Amino acid sequence: MQPSESLTPIEQLRAMVSKDTALQDMLAPLYLPEEFNAAVIAAAADQAIMLDEDMLYHALKPDPLGIARWSGGDATNDGYPPRQWLPTAIVPTPQGAAISWTHFAGAPLQESFFESSARTAGCLPINRLLTKRSTLQSLIDAPVPDDALMPDGFIFHMSRCGSTLAAQMIAALPGSIVASEAAPIDGAVQLNHQIPGLPLDIHVRVLRAVVAALGRDRAGDGRRYVIKLDAWHIKALPLFRAAFPDTPWVFMYRDPLEVMVSQKRQAGMMAVPGEIQQDTFAANSEDSVLAHGANVLGQICRAAVDGMASGGGILINYNEMPDAVAERMLPHFGMAIDAADQAAMQDATRQDVKSKERKFVPDGADKRAEATPEVLAVVEQYMAAPYAELEALRLG
Repeated sequence: MQPSESLTPIEQLRAMVSKDTALQDMLAPLYLPEEFNAAVIAAAADQAIMLDEDMLYHALKPDPLGIARWSGGDATNDGYPPRQWLPTAIVPTPQGAAISWTHFAGAPLQESFFESSARTAGCLPINRLLTKRSTLQSLIDAPVPDDALMPDGFIFHMSRCGSTLAAQMIAALPGSIVASEAAPIDGAVQLNHQIPGLPLDIHVRVLRAVVAALGRDRAGDGRRYVIKLDAWHIKALPLFRAAFPDTPWVFMYRDPLEVMVSQKRQAGMMAVPGEIQQDTFAANSEDSVLAHGANVLGQICRAAVDGMASGGGILINYNEMPDAVAERMLPHFGMAIDAADQAAMQDATRQDVKSKERKFVPDGADKRAEATPEVLAVVEQYMAAPYAELEALRLG
């Protein structure tokens, strides 16, 4: 480490704040640059570090899209940082694969998707002042913090099937932590593509560590922890069962005709050829884009059918929503609720969870009416059989 006298004032400031968790937590909620700068200059002056507005202006470059967390700068061997820092990406660095951390300033994960929360937090000046990355090796070697909750349940799904609604209903419960489609979990799942030949035991330890890091009880009232995964993660169910053999899981699905109409309106990433690792799904090069999406979704449903044999899972059809969350999902996760909790979840069903300015309206009939002959054909070719098997398992 360089002697403090050889560091620039900005470098001295970063070193000072990096060592002081209380100072980090005091500065983090200051969103307005003028408030943050005034507090930083005052804190620096107490340690005889002379700063001015111009220095801070040039040092704290705006990052509205949260791109900086994906850059591969140097990583340390610090393991888990203080509890208000959450993992937001797995990135390559000169020291090997590493976790990028973002200070969330105590904000709960209330957005429908983790990425929205991560981008909001990334705009805080504290995250432009400090860049935290720790090697994956140091993370898996470190003891899990006492304030880390272990997951009560995993939500797998086929997409466009009510899983976001389920996650938001659980997030409405006091003391709930819900990580919804978090990029660092996807990075952990797909780490074997970044590190060929990754041993299963190391892969399991990485997934456990990332899940623990996301489940930090940052508000001090954490009682429930649920993870909603990306749709393609059902293909990695064996990895999740190896890492969390006792954690219950659900797979949510929907009439494939309705799902494919939704995909036709706006295709999700996995339904676009080339967007998912090629060895995750078997593809037919002669398929249209729509047929490719149906093929992928059919394989997701097939993985859920096969995965039921591993134990710990139940199936929930969209036509059971929203009552299935309280009546089937939460009991399966071992989560008891009272009348006040029930009311909080009911409130969450009254809005469109993907656009909270709009009221939620069931749209199954409209989607079925919109199905074209091409949609009917690809559903019959790729999705009808595994959907029927899911229904037989759920109802049988």
